[in-house]
Amino acid sequence: MGLFKSKEEKAEIKMSKGEDLITRKQFAEARKQLIKAKEKGNSDPSIDIKIAMIDLSQSGNLNEMKKLQTLAAQKPGLQIKYGVHNITTDRIALECDLRYRANTMLKEASEAKESYKCTEAMGKALIDLSREYVSKIGDDAILIDEIFFEEKSTGREESLRLAAVGYETLAQAFVWNDPKKAADYATQAANYRRDLNDGAALKDDEDFVKGAAKTAKCWFCGKEVSGEGYHYIPMDAMITKPIRDILDKTESPI
Repeated sequence: MGLFKSKEEKAEIKMSKGEDLITRKQFAEARKQLIKAKEKGNSDPSIDIKIAMIDLSQSGNLNEMKKLQTLAAQKPGLQIKYGVHNITTDRIALECDLRYRANTMLKEASEAKESYKCTEAMGKALIDLSREYVSKIGDDAILIDEIFFEEKSTGREESLRLAAVGYETLAQAFVWNDPKKAADYATQAANYRRDLNDGAALKDDEDFVKGAAKTAKCWFCGKEVSGEGYHYIPMDAMITKPIRDILDKTESPI
């Protein structure tokens, strides 16, 4: 046996060290070993993907997720061992694409709600994406959530969450012009929240429905208005005797 290892052998040793360090969750050192393996000529097609996976696990950044999706899509059908997990590049590309779009849409919907700029298109896009999670992942686990964020959920659970936010976004989009339609959308959102056993969000949806569906008549002008908390705010008022006398004579409700 030779005393000196060839460049290829050294590259393979670095690769093995990197993979072992990933299993032990020593990601910073694992990344260094994988880069050294690449520099020494290791041509394993999974090496760049594993480095990108480490980068995503450490940052959680959407840009890193997009980078990983692109790399995985360029090498279809490749089996990747990452720590205790085995996942194909096809599954990585699919899940990164879905998660990237989901997180982007959820952020946009949240910001739009804060600024009262929710649109019908935003809500429908979230609902469409929820259907993709069911059709493409279904009851299987979402592996990238488990690998990178140590969260466990299925495609169906993520579908319910996106559908709930989608219908909540539709409710916000319509509450100013059609409160009763907004209440219908919020009712559908509440059904999804109930399936998710999300008590706090369910209460918010139910409170929204109660307010949006309420109708009141202004005692002063007689105009009927729907949407408590949006188009009208109920307030206690002191009515003076002269006005009360007028109302009593005309039999007008207070």
